[in-house]
Amino acid sequence: MTIVETMIIPTRTAQIQSLSDTYVSENSNIDIELISPPYEQADNKLAMMLNSNQELDIIEVRDHTVKQYVNNDKLVDLSSYMSHWEGTSDFLPLIRIHVGIEDVHLLLEDLTKAPEEIKQCMISKQRQGLKHILIY
Repeated sequence: MTIVETMIIPTRTAQIQSLSDTYVSENSNIDIELISPPYEQADNKLAMMLNSNQELDIIEVRDHTVKQYVNNDKLVDLSSYMSHWEGTSDFLPLIRIHVGIEDVHLLLEDLTKAPEEIKQCMISKQRQGLKHILIY
């Protein structure tokens, strides 16, 4: 399995590597390669890897790069797989809504801690019939 991260912070990278190492030690049939290009080059490096059709299993994208990857069919929507996965109880509420596990109405009931502008935006989107919300 190849993972490419683009938001490189040394302590974060170490944590991801530690989690990967733990997973590999518990699942000896899996190998994980974590690719962490220098922060300044990460987006370009990922774009080059995707454009050359390099086999990547998990990639980290940013709000300013996700559109080009979607438009070029470089990303796969995993919602249908995730909605049946038992591990989704660990997901944050917005992710649970995006993959269709929870209805947006359930989130609206738990917005008491959200800033007012987020509440109003979500309520407005819900009234417009939005069923899935993805926030970057």
